[in-house]
Amino acid sequence: MFGYIICFILRPFDLCLHFILSQVVCQPDFMVFLADKLQNN
Repeated sequence: MFGYIICFILRPFDLCLHFILSQVVCQPDFMVFLADKLQNN
């Protein structure tokens, strides 16, 4: 869900940039890493 929100926020960006960011941000491994970081803080 959180990943979906990030992807939704990135939508207005330039399509090429959005594609690159979405490929990174929407990766499940990245979301697990980010969630772990947020929990540690």
